Amino acid sequence: MPDTHLHVDRPPAIYTPAAFAQAIQHQLAAAGIVCQLSAELCLTLELHGRKVRMHLEQAYQDYLREPTRLAQIGQALARKTAQYTPDQLITDFQVLRHAIFPILKPLTLLAELHERQLPMLAYRWWQADLMIAYVIREQHSLAYINTDHLTQWQIDEMTLHEWSMRNLQLQTARVAHTTLGTGPRQLFLFNTQDGYDATRILLPDVLEMWHAALGGRLVIGIPHRDLLVAFSDHEPQVLHAVAHQVTQDAHHHPARLTTTLFAYHAGQVQVYPPQDTSSSEER
Repeated sequence: MPDTHLHVDRPPAIYTPAAFAQAIQHQLAAAGIVCQLSAELCLTLELHGRKVRMHLEQAYQDYLREPTRLAQIGQALARKTAQYTPDQLITDFQVLRHAIFPILKPLTLLAELHERQLPMLAYRWWQADLMIAYVIREQHSLAYINTDHLTQWQIDEMTLHEWSMRNLQLQTARVAHTTLGTGPRQLFLFNTQDGYDATRILLPDVLEMWHAALGGRLVIGIPHRDLLVAFSDHEPQVLHAVAHQVTQDAHHHPARLTTTLFAYHAGQVQVYPPQDTSSSEER
């Protein structure tokens, strides 16, 4: 008797970040590239005699948009790795200075590096549970700068920070922020996906411009690497709604940063006091 059942192709199950990283690890191994999982969305490879961290957050976002392209994404990463010529092997800081950027990261990254006996990053504590790390922006990836690089380049952390901030300002001038709404309910966002959206909270000129356009205090959320949202605390309903969304986004994004809100005042960014969210109706 002929089979009259209707056969329907089911969509593939969506991989978790950890499962995705493991799948990429297997694809790289099949291409002859030995690597190890070093974090949820990070692989450690041995290239040019050095340990290099491959961060997979952007690749995972590409996969989520098109899950059927998992194999192609793995192949593209394998090709990029085979062509990899790391800028961090360059010993002249003057050659690299225009490619150095700051990037906000959770402080927990330091413990991960220590546990895996990887070189200590060049970094400075920023606010709450975050630090400013520094990266070399290469063609297809980011390479973290560690204290060995500073010794090799014969520069101090202040010089590194100044150049990174200068480059971030120039990069930000080339992209546009998004504005939603009008008046005191207005929201300003950076969501360019260039890897530095949240880190733009370090740019006082941008925050001052937004502060001047709003009433009340400027409050900023940076739930993950690819989002910065700024708004006024003048409207309690907006404050509570955005704060809730920041918490949700921070818990569900693979490049999560923090659920903490921040406030900009008199040229400074500080942690937004929890009691202010309950007293904002009285101001």
